[in-house]
Amino acid sequence: FEAARVSPDGRLIAYTLPGEVFVKSFPVGGAPERISPDDGNRYLTPMWSPDGNTLYYQGGDSLYTATLQLEPAFAVLERRALLALNGVRDLDLHPDGDRFIGRQPTDGASEPEAPEPERHFIVTNWFAELQARLDEAAGGR
Repeated sequence: FEAARVSPDGRLIAYTLPGEVFVKSFPVGGAPERISPDDGNRYLTPMWSPDGNTLYYQGGDSLYTATLQLEPAFAVLERRALLALNGVRDLDLHPDGDRFIGRQPTDGASEPEAPEPERHFIVTNWFAELQARLDEAAGGR
């Protein structure tokens, strides 16, 4: 899997294989059902709605939704593009199911550079070093 999410009721798993979104029974796997349309997009990050009846996933620069029928048999009732993401990355669905969160670079900027790693110093015999520097400073007057 590239990414996987278990449904809220724990009975299904949504996952991506290179560029496609699937759903199958969990933990005992059955035949997978393809969720993403066969349109050449690369789909990522499946996200379940809180009630488990909708699956959201990213494809290209759009967010897609699939409305699911869970009983009596699993079926995809509708697939559609929900909204354009306009560069938003790392999208996630809020637990209330009413909003999404993601990040978007500003002013067309690329990913920020990684911050410089923290450096730590250990100074041994610091009092002796301090005294030597004070003596040096006092003698240099």
